[in-house]
This record gives sequence, structure tokens and C-alpha cells, in this order.
Amino acid sequence: MTGPTAHAALGASSAYRWMACPGSVELTKDIPRKSSAYSLEGTAAHAMGELAIKEGKDPVAYVGEDFDGVIGTLDMANAVKVYVDYVWGLKDAGYQVEIEHRFSLEKLEPPAPMFGTSDCVAYSLAERLLVVADYKHGAGVPVEVEDNPQLKYYALGALLSMNPDAKVQTVRLAIIQPRAQHKDGPVRTFDLPAGELLDFAEDLLAAAHRTTLPDAPLAAGKHCRFCAAQPMCPELHREAQLVATEEFAKPLVDPRLLSPEQLGAILEKADLIEDWLRSIRQHVQTELESGRDVPGWKVVPKRASRVWANEREVLDWAKQQGLQTDELYDQKLKSPAALEKVVGKKNLPEALVAKVSSGYTLAPANDPRPAITNVAADEFSALTGPSV
Repeated sequence: MTGPTAHAALGASSAYRWMACPGSVELTKDIPRKSSAYSLEGTAAHAMGELAIKEGKDPVAYVGEDFDGVIGTLDMANAVKVYVDYVWGLKDAGYQVEIEHRFSLEKLEPPAPMFGTSDCVAYSLAERLLVVADYKHGAGVPVEVEDNPQLKYYALGALLSMNPDAKVQTVRLAIIQPRAQHKDGPVRTFDLPAGELLDFAEDLLAAAHRTTLPDAPLAAGKHCRFCAAQPMCPELHREAQLVATEEFAKPLVDPRLLSPEQLGAILEKADLIEDWLRSIRQHVQTELESGRDVPGWKVVPKRASRVWANEREVLDWAKQQGLQTDELYDQKLKSPAALEKVVGKKNLPEALVAKVSSGYTLAPANDPRPAITNVAADEFSALTGPSV
């Protein structure tokens, strides 16, 4: 299992932020990295995947294992298996595969250390194809693969680490995220010519140099969401205050009285306010957990749920009790995505599969999903029978 590694201030996982907001590097430098239950679970899932690949086992073999305080579960193993199967597929196809590939961009002479570790790097000599795959265990926010700066950073590191005689024509970026719903499924890829990485390298280094400027600019935007400096960022506060002044200094209006243009403009600005409020809540909780007082607020335990303390011990106990498999597990038909990995995508009849949405949700106009129009009328039509 891979142990703890150092984190670069100009690392790949935060490139989306510091490339857009150079001043965030200085602002976050003294903020300690704080682990959450989600990040610890993600680290455990990565460790499970790495172990399964290295030992050639199904991830379910590690259910009940302790990964630095996080117990591997069956749900975790099922998710990790999607990543493990992808990597094994590369190996079966003849790719040279390296797991937990550590690299440095020092050949590019960056203004500060730039290095990292990518989950999986694979190379096909026959296809002149370099694959850089990243496993995402998170279920909350689907990660887009197209032009993903983190993956391009990893790909650049992989390219610089390769034998100079190796020829790469195409770079394939891959996101494996089985627990978050996405229109393109749990495995998403994006191909780009290897030459485009040189253009990206120029942009990356230019952004890196901007972070070292004494007056490195701050910029508020969607990248603020996971920034540790949210509670004390003057630019985010200024933008949030400006939005609040514009929208909330005047009397609140019934949404039905607003024009479509006004509604769209308010929603676009709402994300900024919500990010700021979220950062305030997180900061207040941190203060209270550290023993400092915030008048009017306290930290209380969440509602406890009954869970197995150790699934492996449960299975041992169940065996002693003579319990059968069908008494221990709820049988559930595999999803189309999971079953096609067993029989092969081409062998799964399309007629057996239907794409059913779980409902509707708001999305920006530039979201790639097709818009649904006149939902109320469509649902009414579906409920009413033919006229007589």
C-alpha cells in the first residue's frame, strides 16, 4: 500500500484553481490540510484498488481490511472494481501499465516544485497511445474528462518520464467515477493529440509564474468551491457582498414577478453566495471543534446509524451460525454497465437496455445534456388517455 506523499502547492489536483486564481496559492499556503470522512474514504478506495491490481485479486477480497482507519466495505469494493477492471483491460490489450506513477515537471524549470502521482499510466507502442487514468471515488460532483487540467498535468508528467525514443501520437485521458451519475457513464475518456500537451505546458507554466507575483491576482468563480481559503478570501467576500448588495438590498420579489432574464441572472450569481455561506458554515464548525466559542452555535453529534463494525468478522460469525449466502445478502440484478463488463459491450442486446432519468434538475445553458421543454405538458400527456 502506498504511504503518505508530499503535496505540491502547484499540484495537479488543484491546478483548476490556481490556474484560474493565482493568488489562492499564497492565501492557502499556511492553512493545514484537513482530512474529511470523504477524503479518507477516497484514500482507502485508492489503496484497495492499488492492492487489488498488484496482487491480481478481486477488490471484494479486501472487504473488512483496515486502510489507515477506514474499513473496506462491499460497496467500496464494487466501485473500485470498475477501476480495477479498466486497468486489467489495458494490461490484457498489451499496454505497458504503471500504477501510482510518480513524476516531476522539473525538466520544464517551473518557478516552484511541481510533481505528483497519477493513479494509472499506460502506453501502447503499437498504437503510439498514452493513457492516463484517474479514479474518482466521490459520488457528489461528477468530474468532466474533456480538457481536464489535472489529467493533462498528469499526462505531461508521464510524457516527460518516458524514454525519449518512445513515440506518442495520441494522449487518452480517462476518468473512472462509478459512484457519480453522468450521462457518459462511469468510465469517460477524451483523446487529444500529443502536441496539444506542449501548448498546455506553456499555459501551465505561465499560470505557475503568475502565482509567484507579489500581487498575484485573486479571482472568484466556480473554482472557489473546494478552496480552503474561502472563509478569509477578500475577493470572494467582495464578490459575494457585491451580489448581495445588488440582489438583496432591495425588497425580495415573488419569483413569478421576475422576468426570465432576471431569474437567470440571479441563479448565476446564487452559486457564489452559496459557496460563501458554505465556507462560513465550515469555518464556524472548525472553530467550535477547536474549542473556540461562536455565540449562538454549537456542534452536536449527527444521528447515529447502525453499521457493521467489521464485515469480515460478521461473515465469520455467520459461517459459524450456518447462515447461507442468500440469508446474508440482498440479491440484486447487476446494472447494464456492470453486466456488459462480464459479457462484453457488443454482446449485450441494446433492446434489453432503457435509459431512464430519475427526474429533472436545473443546469446552466452550456451543459451538454439536451434541454427538456414544457415538462408539465409532457407529464400531463403521459397521464391522460386518448380522447374519445
